[in-house]
Amino acid sequence: MINNIQEIYSLVEKNDALTQELFQKLKNGDEVSIIDDELRIIGLALTKENRYALTTRLCSLRDDALVQVLERSGRKGVDLEKIKMEVYHWVSRYYLNRHKNMLDEIKEKSLLSPFYMNLLYGVHNIGVAMTDFHVKWYWHIMVETNPALSYEFGSAQSVMQYLRDNNLLDTDENGELADRCYSVLVKVDGVYKSVSYAEAFEKEISTIVTAIAKILASIDEYDDEEFSQKGSYTKYLATLMGAFIERDTTKTLRVWADVDRAWMDVRGVIQIGHPLEYYEDHYRKAVAPEWDVRLVNPAQQSKNIRAISIEKMFNTLHTELKAPKKLSETVVNNIRRTQLYLGRPALYYGAEFNGLFSAQVVPNDENVSSELGKKIFAFADMVLQSSIAKPVMKISSLVLGKDFVNSRRSLMFDRPELWHHLYDIETIGHEFGHILWIDESSEATMNISAQFKNVEEFKATAGGLVSFFYSEEEELTKELTKSIIARAVGLIAWMQTDEVQPYYCEGLIHLSGLFESGVLEFSDEKLSLNLEAYENLKEWYLSTYSELAIHYIEKRDSKDFLDKFTIYVEGNFMPRNDAVRSFVQYYWNLHQKIGREIDED
Repeated sequence: MINNIQEIYSLVEKNDALTQELFQKLKNGDEVSIIDDELRIIGLALTKENRYALTTRLCSLRDDALVQVLERSGRKGVDLEKIKMEVYHWVSRYYLNRHKNMLDEIKEKSLLSPFYMNLLYGVHNIGVAMTDFHVKWYWHIMVETNPALSYEFGSAQSVMQYLRDNNLLDTDENGELADRCYSVLVKVDGVYKSVSYAEAFEKEISTIVTAIAKILASIDEYDDEEFSQKGSYTKYLATLMGAFIERDTTKTLRVWADVDRAWMDVRGVIQIGHPLEYYEDHYRKAVAPEWDVRLVNPAQQSKNIRAISIEKMFNTLHTELKAPKKLSETVVNNIRRTQLYLGRPALYYGAEFNGLFSAQVVPNDENVSSELGKKIFAFADMVLQSSIAKPVMKISSLVLGKDFVNSRRSLMFDRPELWHHLYDIETIGHEFGHILWIDESSEATMNISAQFKNVEEFKATAGGLVSFFYSEEEELTKELTKSIIARAVGLIAWMQTDEVQPYYCEGLIHLSGLFESGVLEFSDEKLSLNLEAYENLKEWYLSTYSELAIHYIEKRDSKDFLDKFTIYVEGNFMPRNDAVRSFVQYYWNLHQKIGREIDED
């Protein structure tokens, strides 16, 4: 069976490669009908820039480049959102067809038992329903409700105050304000009220529940003779069905916590996801309709090397900072109980057609994690494959220099083992970094001004980096510094992409450290790099991270920390440091002009 799983893993990899080939065709100047036909539908000219933007939307599942070319063509507001939704439907049709064809091929080759074949076909049918749900969910929250709240109450802090004062946020099983919601706001007689997903999206949820019932019936007559996970899958799906039909908003957090508990018991090589994350909705943190299957790579051993490094760093630091004993015990227990899965997304639906994770640590429910720990999923194979496939962009060569860009490309092509090592430090380290300094009330307490996520992503990445600094390998320091630079600079492109604002803010904080340490300097529209300033950068991270850890220990408003590095100017976060702000503005202006141009050299 393991050999068959490896063959399925290779099949997913092959399908991803076929999709990524569109980038090469774009670079070659080949006509690609699937891209050009959709450009005609949304009314964009068949230019290379527009083709790149739409190819990126399909292959990388990111819409920032597409949104920028649409805005330059005069689209804005609801008109822009309608075009984005048309493209979402186009992307979803492509992947739904690809997923179905792959399942048919797996069945034809008899690579899975009847139990798992029925399970995956059922997952796909649920995914189709989840995709329809996401369309309605996104439009209701992101296009209608949140803009209305912003218009009515102004600042994010005022919106949050209104929501708290009027009991419009979900509460957890202890009756405390929760860090997320499984409900939406509707206006009745001019007054907002909170209603569950089951009530607000009755038709879509009914379809999902019916699909779950069918999958339970289809697997009931078969046994899981390979991995003995039938009981865990069955309990998980039944609990999930119960959560979707819950209409009482005072109980939604509790029933979804039970979903997380049942899900933590599923430990097979085929991992089914569920609605877990809440990046899009900055106010109520409504959990997005995600759905997927993550496939473990049998060829990779799940050694928790980063966990050992992270725990060692945390044990030293929490003693120095005099963290409360209960918090320290919670964090260490979560690190030790974390399940690490190295693999790639095999099937994905709903919100994930707007972007896949490079890695993920879940569940977010800290009450569940205090009992059972967490799961970390790391998709290094997918990230490396897609990074190699993407063309070099002119803006990267112009700003960072061809030598820098070529050295980064050489790392991926010629030294993949080193690339994976850096991924372990930065990305897997990032996911473990989320676990640190957090307990069940941290997010709800620190999100007073709706800025928790905008600090948390930096906290996570910095945690991985600091764990490296505590036991650094000298031969990696320059490559790691290059990686930090490339990430921080690249994140500027997300300045006006609301769904990924936390990562953009993370990039601004990294840039502050890179400039303050002397690694970067900007003058006369030229960015200078000094990799010899690594020790200064290391000291900046150690100092800044300790300061941030204290912020978390004291559970202060996240905005207070973010304000040290950013200011809010005309609807965008900008660096507080003048030199950093000059560079960010320069890069953003350049990105708007040439950000979608490929470096033909």
